[in-house]
Amino acid sequence: MSSDAGNSKGCPASQESLGEVKLLYVAAGRGEDYQCDVLFHGLRSLLGENAVDVNRIASLYEQPLASRRDMYGRGFTVYGNLPDIPVDRENVAAKIRARHFDLIVYGSIHRCQKYLREVQEAYPRSRIVYIDGEDETTVKWRLLGKGVYFKRELRVAMPPYLQPIHFAVPLSKFIADDVFEDNLHHKSRAVAHCDPRDRSTYIFETEEEYYQQYRESFFGVTTRKAGWDCMRHHEIVSQGTAPLFIDLEACPEWTLHRLPRTLLLELRGVYRRDPEMASPESRGRYVKLMRDLFAYYKGTFTTTALATYVLDTVAGSTDLDRPHGWPPFLQTRYLFRLYARRLVSTISR
Repeated sequence: MSSDAGNSKGCPASQESLGEVKLLYVAAGRGEDYQCDVLFHGLRSLLGENAVDVNRIASLYEQPLASRRDMYGRGFTVYGNLPDIPVDRENVAAKIRARHFDLIVYGSIHRCQKYLREVQEAYPRSRIVYIDGEDETTVKWRLLGKGVYFKRELRVAMPPYLQPIHFAVPLSKFIADDVFEDNLHHKSRAVAHCDPRDRSTYIFETEEEYYQQYRESFFGVTTRKAGWDCMRHHEIVSQGTAPLFIDLEACPEWTLHRLPRTLLLELRGVYRRDPEMASPESRGRYVKLMRDLFAYYKGTFTTTALATYVLDTVAGSTDLDRPHGWPPFLQTRYLFRLYARRLVSTISR
């Protein structure tokens, strides 16, 4: 499978195709959880008041800067950005039983399973979504086949039961196209100061300072942390800079499955040939590759693009509702592993 720009998996449907979807987003509503939060950010941006978060994800809504400083990552990029519009969060259980909502999404199935029994009794499997954004690769086996299960750190996909997902950045955080073009020709550093391998470089008190050190640089170092996906990868590109992604070749194919790996490796090659970015040839090649990367990212790694990808994937998962649409062996870890190994072998041929 190719993960390059132009991959068909990076092309979401138009917003008009979403219609008047009513969606219940079940979340813990306490603490920051990037995968849960960026997906809801995108869903609310697409669906407005029809995307109902229960419990309310307070950290996502507009609030004073001072109140965001104690959040994870100092609240940069994701938090405090959504308008706090009126949303009906009343009588949720009754609405579930009446199938008032078209779709139920569990934003973090590890952290909140409220109403799960009622949801499974009222809704077909293709209308239930489980999001697993944890850093480890294990899944909740008993839920496979009982809804569309999205896993961030995924070893192998198994549609329609098990699907990949990734982090994303609000479109509002991407620099404007004219600023991007201007910055391409006025960068003053080869590599940005912030380096995840050295915590002493985490010196930025404000989001603007953090972004600026990327904007003025050709490259920003990033790497796997607890999991392969990391907000830093995407923040770097949103500021018009190329990620120097350490050990990218080792990232599993179905983790960060829409990442344009060939583009990133070509950019890394530019850096390795000319670490100071001193030659006109290096800069010219960099400009061409960065234009491709930035355009692809704006179409694929925004929160709205992520939400559209999830909605499109769920729309194509109606096979879950067929009789015997979820093989019982999915609930057995040993048999699932045998199946997964056979699937990987088939794909590799």
